[in-house]
Amino acid sequence: MREEAWVVNREVVIRRGEGSGRGERTDVHVNAVVQEPRVEEHTTVTIIIEAKGCWYHRLYKEMEAQLANRYLRDNRCRHGLYLVGWFNCPQWDPEDRRQKTATRRDLNKTRKKLETRASELSQGDLHIESIILDATLR
Repeated sequence: MREEAWVVNREVVIRRGEGSGRGERTDVHVNAVVQEPRVEEHTTVTIIIEAKGCWYHRLYKEMEAQLANRYLRDNRCRHGLYLVGWFNCPQWDPEDRRQKTATRRDLNKTRKKLETRASELSQGDLHIESIILDATLR
């Protein structure tokens, strides 16, 4: 029987800061331990998840700047997920400043742009995926 164990943490410090600096903290850090066919062997798989809201002004830049170039650089973890929460819906308060930025974005165009960028950044042993989580009210 194959056994698995998952550990999901948030705001994990992956590098210490200098002096009073906070260091680098990931949004979500997942470790999965899977037992191999031989009972005494286990494999650990790690993924770093960077989460953004659809209103974020640097939405198209942070996959590279933050996830690829900071969290996954010089790190044993070579798998990243860029997770975008999609909240555009009529129920969103038009007075909310985030709504104005978010509604200028199209879901399908945003999805395609992020998938293309993830593919471009996935080089060698580095693998990045993007997912848009549709959180709109219906």
